Amino acid sequence: MKEDMISAIKSKKKVKLEFFSKEDAGKLIQICAPMDYGPSRRAHDKSD
Repeated sequence: MKEDMISAIKSKKKVKLEFFSKEDAGKLIQICAPMDYGPSRRAHDKSD
């Protein structure tokens, strides 16, 4: 997944993300243009 995100950033392509949201208690699907790669500022575990 990391390589896909970095490739999308370099080629300026949109990506489809599917993830589980604790706040929304379910799976969310987002289509977005990635701007950077790294942990969220809100993340408790920033090791990724």
